[in-house]
Amino acid sequence: MDAEMKFAWCPPGTFLMGGNGVNDNPQHRVTLSKGFWMGVYPVTQAQWQAVMGSNPSNFRGDDRPVETVSWDDCQEFCQKMAELTGKPIRLPTEAEWEYACRAGTTGEYFSGNGEDVLKKVGWYNGNSESQTHVVGEKKVANPWGLFDVHGNVWEWCQDLYATLGADNIKDPVNLNNGDARVFRGGSWFNNAESCRSAYRNWDAPGSRGGYLGLRVCFRLD
Repeated sequence: MDAEMKFAWCPPGTFLMGGNGVNDNPQHRVTLSKGFWMGVYPVTQAQWQAVMGSNPSNFRGDDRPVETVSWDDCQEFCQKMAELTGKPIRLPTEAEWEYACRAGTTGEYFSGNGEDVLKKVGWYNGNSESQTHVVGEKKVANPWGLFDVHGNVWEWCQDLYATLGADNIKDPVNLNNGDARVFRGGSWFNNAESCRSAYRNWDAPGSRGGYLGLRVCFRLD
């Protein structure tokens, strides 16, 4: 793999967002009225280095996901990448992230339910040996062609964290209510529960850690 970034198409549609966990209920219907392009992999260290001129990661390797990046760092990366590519690169909204992760599936993971199916598609504390792994190493993509949506590194989203409502909603994004920013997907450090499609986590926008990375998206409309 090189520093070139690959994207997969996520068509417009409606899905049930959320789950039965403490912070991801109630499940509610979300409609995304416009399709978008989502990074096939989390942003790698080679890609971050090419855009930012530095590599903050703890677990070094060009094709491993970049980590130890804050939400604020990711905003700068997206802005610079947009200037370089001419595409409106940004972090996905929380709804876009879960929609893309699920890719039409309704289980705990896109691969089904239970820890055994997670092991086949993601790196978490049960199989990661306490480190990140090369993106795409599992060689199992979700139905829309995305890799590493469960585990490896958490992925920052655009939204501020707030509790979910029960109403059906169209194109949601929370930019006004809250202090911390959402990240999704679980990481090498976390248990299977934290890697569920619906699981939500959050921290201050300046927070960094060896488990925090990103995946980018864009829309052409």
